[in-house]
Amino acid sequence: MRDRNVELVERRLKALGFDVTVVNVSPEERRPDLRTSKDGMIMFVEVKTRVTNHALRRRMESVAVGDMQSFLVPLDKKNFLSNYVKKANAQLGAAASPADFRLLWFREDNDLFVHDFREQIGTTLLGMRMVAVLRDGGSERFPCFYAAPADFFRYREIDGAMVEQVDGALTLFLNQFSPREAAFASSPICQAIAPAIVDVRDGDRLGQWYVIDSDVDRKDDDALLSFLRKKYQAVDFLQFTPYASGLSVEILKFQTALDSGKSGKYDGFPVLWMLRIFGDSYPASSSTACARPAA
Repeated sequence: MRDRNVELVERRLKALGFDVTVVNVSPEERRPDLRTSKDGMIMFVEVKTRVTNHALRRRMESVAVGDMQSFLVPLDKKNFLSNYVKKANAQLGAAASPADFRLLWFREDNDLFVHDFREQIGTTLLGMRMVAVLRDGGSERFPCFYAAPADFFRYREIDGAMVEQVDGALTLFLNQFSPREAAFASSPICQAIAPAIVDVRDGDRLGQWYVIDSDVDRKDDDALLSFLRKKYQAVDFLQFTPYASGLSVEILKFQTALDSGKSGKYDGFPVLWMLRIFGDSYPASSSTACARPAA
């Protein structure tokens, strides 16, 4: 049986005008899922799905019936996401030639226990942390890219990563370390979803965030801050701060799958009402818009 997530990505690519061929029909095969072509370009695609965040689920289900609790959800680099990237890199490399583009496509599962999907993947790929600065007469926090180990730097053969959120919105993260980065930036896939593209260098030029483009030790915050002060001399860098968003969770009542008409996915667990009340959003700019499917 074919993976439904692969089928949905195949359908999405065809809607964007690509010819698509299924490559991997067996979960045991270490090959990419799809081969696409358009305007003479060949691109291989590996599909991964972000499913339940088990740590988040445990915290949410610890809230007693009738209570409301607020807590932070860390958005730092995730090792399990890095494992997805490592496996995808090997699968894409098993079929693609040196000239072929290689795209990792992440889909968000429609699950109560997935939160800030795009932000967590972006942080893992781009090594992003938040840094506190004194700028323009005030204290603010800004994103700082490559301030932590970045999977794009480690797996340079991946040209980009598409993130598809549960509402169908797309965001494409470009890998500036790819040997095909210039060609990929003007490729049909980039043209198809522009301006929903994150290019770290564009935001750096516009002053929207900061970039550590040096071999400085990522485990030495003092060295990282020293590099930033030398590169951006008009800015006073104070310290790195946690990157997180907030959730408020209220248990309205205890409801089983039988009560709710669900298929049993949450059988025996409370139904949760969630409302985000505070937290960081992903760096906002014209380059981080979301491409949404046509109605």
